[in-house]
Amino acid sequence: MERKAGESCARRLCDAFWELLEQKPYAQISVSDVLFKSKVSRGDFYYHYGNLGDLARNAVEEEVGKWDDLLSLLSQIRGENAEAETEQAIYFLRSLSQTNSVKVRRLSALISPNSAMQLVKIFQEGFKNCLLESLGMDISDFSLVQRVLFEGLMGLFTSLVVHLKLLKSMDRGEIKDLAARLALTISDFKEGFSPASARDASRRA
Repeated sequence: MERKAGESCARRLCDAFWELLEQKPYAQISVSDVLFKSKVSRGDFYYHYGNLGDLARNAVEEEVGKWDDLLSLLSQIRGENAEAETEQAIYFLRSLSQTNSVKVRRLSALISPNSAMQLVKIFQEGFKNCLLESLGMDISDFSLVQRVLFEGLMGLFTSLVVHLKLLKSMDRGEIKDLAARLALTISDFKEGFSPASARDASRRA
């Protein structure tokens, strides 16, 4: 019971943080704002977090794990059936552009003028680690070329989120074109990490 009460308290604090970030700049959010919004006592706040920065980090890190649909898309595309994989990418892009889900709203707040670079970096680092884990990869094993490919893929996913408004304005043909290019980019990225690709690079070296 006590554990559930603690989890409920932490959840209310995180929810309050995101609501406030949608309304005002991060630099203007105070612990008192969070307490008022969440209806949590000051003592309970400091039981869970040392300061507002700790709460913000926890809130952002939690959002990283909620993008399992993106990780699923990455795992499904193997460069074996371009048409089917384009359809999978279309489904993902439409769900991303049409939904008003909590996770999309929060990520939109994270990249809005209300956010701060430190919050974006926390998300990027967390998402990078999540992506590596889902692919079963260790960045310390990457060649320089593979590092560039990986950063490029990260940049592509970030761009999709940054340009959500543009995504929502695209017609069916534009979505299909973007989906085909997204599927091809993912396929090319994974090809760059295949054993055969590594052998070819070794021979060229």
